[in-house]
Amino acid sequence: MRTAAACRAACSPQRARRRVGPRSAHGHDDGFTLVEVLVSLAVIGTVMTALAPFLIRSLAVVADQRNREVAVQLAGDAIERARALTGTTALAGRSEAATNAQWITAPAAVRPYLRTMSPAWDTSKQIDPSAGVDAGLPTSAVEVPVNGLSYSQNWYLGTCRQQFGSGGPCDDPAGPDPEPARPDVPFLRVVATVTWPDGSCPDRSCTYVTTTLISAAPDPVFNLDRPAPKVDDPGPQTGYAKIATPGLQLTSTGGTLPLVWTVTGLPPGLTAAESGMITGTPDDPGANVVYTVTATVKDRRGRTDSASFPWTVWAAPVLMSPGDQSTHTGSPTWLAMGLTHAVDPVAWTATGLPAGLSIDQAGVISGTPTATSRTVSRVTVTATDKPGRSSQVSFNWTVVTLAVPAMATRTDRIRDSVNFSAPAPTGGVGPYTYRIEGVPGEARDISIDPATGVISGRVAYANRFFTTVYVKDANGDEVSTTFLWNVGASQPNDLVITAPDPATPDQTGTVGRAVSLNTDLTGGSSSDVTWSAVGLPPGLSIRARGSQGGVITGTPTTAGTFRVTLKVVDSTNKYALVVFDWTVLP
Repeated sequence: MRTAAACRAACSPQRARRRVGPRSAHGHDDGFTLVEVLVSLAVIGTVMTALAPFLIRSLAVVADQRNREVAVQLAGDAIERARALTGTTALAGRSEAATNAQWITAPAAVRPYLRTMSPAWDTSKQIDPSAGVDAGLPTSAVEVPVNGLSYSQNWYLGTCRQQFGSGGPCDDPAGPDPEPARPDVPFLRVVATVTWPDGSCPDRSCTYVTTTLISAAPDPVFNLDRPAPKVDDPGPQTGYAKIATPGLQLTSTGGTLPLVWTVTGLPPGLTAAESGMITGTPDDPGANVVYTVTATVKDRRGRTDSASFPWTVWAAPVLMSPGDQSTHTGSPTWLAMGLTHAVDPVAWTATGLPAGLSIDQAGVISGTPTATSRTVSRVTVTATDKPGRSSQVSFNWTVVTLAVPAMATRTDRIRDSVNFSAPAPTGGVGPYTYRIEGVPGEARDISIDPATGVISGRVAYANRFFTTVYVKDANGDEVSTTFLWNVGASQPNDLVITAPDPATPDQTGTVGRAVSLNTDLTGGSSSDVTWSAVGLPPGLSIRARGSQGGVITGTPTTAGTFRVTLKVVDSTNKYALVVFDWTVLP
């Protein structure tokens, strides 16, 4: 039997607390007590109660986000539908009345966009005044059910303008221009909206808005029945021999592609492709030539048209050689180079010119040689014209130092004996050789000693002679000096020219103005005389006049100074000469 003490110990409240769980290694219970389990359940219940609103709200947010993503996708589809249309087709079927009604009932989210544009509609006369529901972009909402929720698509169309190059926003063209200095670019603006029910939005309805711009340019019109081709006349063309043409593209209007070109009459060296492009390098025709070119175009249907135009080819420049030159030290020199077929302006260059000489941009070599000894230079002259074509010549230029002093005027009478020396030359290399021309007599009458330069003999004829003494040195260089030799009569019957006056015989005239110069003489053995004149200006001639005198008549045609030799011969072959200059003014 248990004692009272033993019963109290066995029946105490602490014995009534049973542990849940396995026993320990020492035989004790290590699990949770019932009180602990109850407390834990209470805590878990409290936490779950607190988390319930959060979980519910999280599920609602997820649903809202999913609905918005659907709206964004539908709005994108609406924009793509609008972008697939041009400005004219986007407005097709939308009447003015339906458009204005749509704008009036637009939700608040759309109105800020509508304030920056003006409403636009189909201006076609055939459209019903209330049309819009069946348009490509309808004026009424399009319902789209997705996941049990109904979404409404709407398109609002209007015009706006953008400042060219600004990249800024589009503004209402009916309002003041914000940047008058910039040109305006017109656009058709499309505002696409998607509306769906949602308790989290005002009035339990959410709206998503997006926009795009469409060109306001009119739709292209394709005319498949094109007119026959017509060649565009390129007008006169110019080419340069030896210079490649930059290319001429022939063009035409009308015709059905493809077009094929044929060209005839092209300058040699040029060719034309079937595309109508003319290229090549013109051959040198040797002279400026104008070719008549005919261009013909043919379209796919066999229709043709032609046009003709001139094509001028400028011949290549030709620089003419002046031949070898010889000048004297200290003597002013002037030489104009000859050039043909060049296109001005021409650039001139010269290499190898003797010291003291230069070439200017008119192609004239001038100056005074300064060499102190005889020199021979190889001169090369190059002329380059405007298109860049060049011509070149080379020649020798000799500068000699050999010179002979001037001789004074001499006066003698017929039958006088003469004996005088030509002046001694300077420079050059001896020995020197002399010769003489234009003496008052034949070679048997007056001569010059080739070695000494002594002039001797007997004067045979009158009146006025230009006598020239030539001196040549051992190098072969020859110089001369000319002096006036006047010869008068020594007897009454000596043949002498009296007109023109031998003392002042030189004459002056003008191109185009008629002249008449009488000639006359005294003496001689017979009244039967013959007059002649060599070197008269072009347009003048001499004819007999009576038994003794003659006359020079005519109209000068060329300006210049001409040295005239007037001669009269009598029946005994005696003669008289008067040499004079005749200047003809322009």
